[in-house]
Amino acid sequence: ENFDDIRKNIRRVASAVGKRELGEKEIQKMDARLTTLAQTLQHKPSVIFYQNGGHVPGAQTFENAIIEAAGARNLAAEMGMEGYGFLPLEALIAVKPDILIFASKSPNIISISHEILKHPAIKRGLPGTRIVLLPSSLLSCGTPNSVEAVELLASAIA
Repeated sequence: ENFDDIRKNIRRVASAVGKRELGEKEIQKMDARLTTLAQTLQHKPSVIFYQNGGHVPGAQTFENAIIEAAGARNLAAEMGMEGYGFLPLEALIAVKPDILIFASKSPNIISISHEILKHPAIKRGLPGTRIVLLPSSLLSCGTPNSVEAVELLASAIA
């Protein structure tokens, strides 16, 4: 659900294989990258991580941890969603996020799941909303490399 869980898992695995020092070094590298990204933005942009079929991650999800670490606000969490919920297209347009995030297998390949980006309601209802594609490989399992998703989102916010 978050970077604390990643730290716990690194320590668990490092201990199991007798490499505690190596595990701590890995955690220090991850934490250094996260600290570098810690932003003190006066305005934290609002974000919706929109997935296939209108599914959105709220509080207590790894996507929420990525959003917060990048210095943004997860509107789904602010709406009271915990875990994964559903947000119809009409509700998405009504909350008017500053940034709309989609997961993508590759930033250069648009899949059929991204056809929603061409929807006339999104084009008319969210004209100023920025679209950010994050590689799904960075989101499927929390690892120290997941910091890259935070870095990509933070650079889109800046």
